[in-house]
Amino acid sequence: MLLSSNSGLFSGRGKLPRYTMLEAVDFFYRVGFEAFDINFCATIYNPPKKVREYILDGNVAKNIDEVGNRCAQYGIKINTSHLPFFKYANKDQISEEEYDYNQRYVYLSLDAAIRLGVKWTVVHTTPDADTAYDYIRPLCEYATPHNLGIAVENTPSGTLESLNNVVDRLSSEGFSVGICYDTGHANVAGLNQKDAIHTLGSRIKMLHVHDNFGKDQHQPPFCGNINWTDVMHGLAEVGYNGDFNLEVNATGIPESSRIEHAKYLISVSKHLIDVYNQRRSEL
Repeated sequence: MLLSSNSGLFSGRGKLPRYTMLEAVDFFYRVGFEAFDINFCATIYNPPKKVREYILDGNVAKNIDEVGNRCAQYGIKINTSHLPFFKYANKDQISEEEYDYNQRYVYLSLDAAIRLGVKWTVVHTTPDADTAYDYIRPLCEYATPHNLGIAVENTPSGTLESLNNVVDRLSSEGFSVGICYDTGHANVAGLNQKDAIHTLGSRIKMLHVHDNFGKDQHQPPFCGNINWTDVMHGLAEVGYNGDFNLEVNATGIPESSRIEHAKYLISVSKHLIDVYNQRRSEL
């Protein structure tokens, strides 16, 4: 299980210009991460409300290849990525112009993930199973021939049964599809972590690891009320074999403290991986 983090752990800086993906890779290597989860969500943002990430603008192939080459130089894997999301991709909630604009960056993100050799990319969508299926199916049609899997994320408002329904329908059609299990979202929904993981089972292909006290705060593990032993035992018991991937919000962390903050995340993540490995050895 590789120690991974969403790129936003370093690239996001609140209202300041975002650090580039190359700078984020350099930071991840310096502090000791083994994998890099590239987050394309900010590619659809428009200042001044939110600060934009420009990696999918200009010479996209050059931008993406630079990130891939830098990671290869450091021995950092890029197994996962995150597609842009917007109002859960519901056409009824935004204008057609905005929907088309956002979709353009979704498909640019798919192309970038394919170019990088990403295994799984995350999508957010509506809790309604039929609407989710209709939105995700074209993404699967686009990605599966390129060995890119679509990982549907559990949301605080959706049910696990609906999520399983969508994934099983798409899987039965031959698509590479699974679930991104988000620990924080499960906690907001008031779910028992181990029970939730068992309900989703082998469909879980990647993780978003973060903590909270019942609101979606994206805090480090043990900085909320999640039972982390239940999380790691559940993952071990269902045979999860992907990365341990953090999705922690660090935009408010002072520049001078970011390395120490990241080192805490690495230390606590190694502890949790040890809990997982111990449980696997008992099975």
